[in-house]
Amino acid sequence: LGNHEESQAVLRAAGSLAGGDAAVACHVQMLLGETYGKQGKRQEARRAVQEALRIAKEGDDSRGEARALNALGESFRATGDAATAQRLFEVARTAFAACGDKEGLASVANNLAIVYRKQGNYPNARELYLQALQYYEASGDLAGMGRIKSNLAVIHVVTGEHSEARDLLTEALELRRAAGDIAGEAATLDSLAELHRQLGALDLARRLHRDAL
Repeated sequence: LGNHEESQAVLRAAGSLAGGDAAVACHVQMLLGETYGKQGKRQEARRAVQEALRIAKEGDDSRGEARALNALGESFRATGDAATAQRLFEVARTAFAACGDKEGLASVANNLAIVYRKQGNYPNARELYLQALQYYEASGDLAGMGRIKSNLAVIHVVTGEHSEARDLLTEALELRRAAGDIAGEAATLDSLAELHRQLGALDLARRLHRDAL
């Protein structure tokens, strides 16, 4: 639904119908947290995810618990608490591994890589991005592959490896287009525009930025 309040009302109704199904109730709370996040209501989003984590633990839903831990880590990272985010991501990674959730392992590896990248620990960030890429490649997730290649390009830009960054962003753009990931395509075009701006190719940068709009 396009209206967040309507979405939240529907999700609350769905949650009340979940009965004793912990996996369903946990999933509903996670979706509720996402809608709050899209509204910029970070505290409400965090509370919804914390409730999802509680439900998953009490209902012995290991996959739901791992996903809630990962989402909670994203919440703390967004508010600048990198230490708490990193701790939650590490716990989530162990939980994802225990239940064999490869999609979850890819997501949490990407999240940990972002933490390391922001700390300036580029070797660890690169290693984790490559781990995430392997998981996405194995599952054929084109959007995931595109997202990771875009993130890897950021490291190459920071370290002055502009040619490598350009190649990765070009590959990411193709993958995101193939996946129909419109938002990802726009973000990658913006990244390419910024890269070319830094390299002095201003006309190309402006054209890429227009394409991203």
